[in-house]
Amino acid sequence: RKAYHTLIFEIRSSDLIAILGKATLSICAELATKRVPTDDPENLCVFLVLFENPLLLAEHRTSLFPGFHRALQQLIAAVLSLPKDSQRLLFGWLKRLPSEYFGRAVEVVQQFVSFILTQPGQNRSDASAAVLMLRTLWDMNKEMDGILPEWCFHNSAISQSDDLQEHYRQWLNEE
Repeated sequence: RKAYHTLIFEIRSSDLIAILGKATLSICAELATKRVPTDDPENLCVFLVLFENPLLLAEHRTSLFPGFHRALQQLIAAVLSLPKDSQRLLFGWLKRLPSEYFGRAVEVVQQFVSFILTQPGQNRSDASAAVLMLRTLWDMNKEMDGILPEWCFHNSAISQSDDLQEHYRQWLNEE
């Protein structure tokens, strides 16, 4: 992570950032289209690495990496489409990592939801999958005796979206 930070924030080479951005988009697209076999635990590790990608965590990510929302949409869709056994394994790893890592994964998903719901021209239905992902992370947080405070899971953009709240209630009823 420190090497990434040095490359992106200290060297600040626009060519390098563009290449890393394209690679991030490509990996997320491959995962979303299920071209990467997920039955091997070693291959699942790429999901953990992506949630640590500084281009997705950067404060000014929209100017650094304009495609960050597409990458996150594909990453979240890929995680949610994993077979249940693979999801359990992936989320089990996440639960055993330091709380800072778990917090960054929550932050990445929260930032994506906020972006989709507040920026004009975005496909608001992409937020539904991210809210489901947040619910999974919330459940994990409860299993870990609340290592993150509840406010980390509150998102004012969700609270202001009646359509999204209704979709979420329907999903809960179906579950």
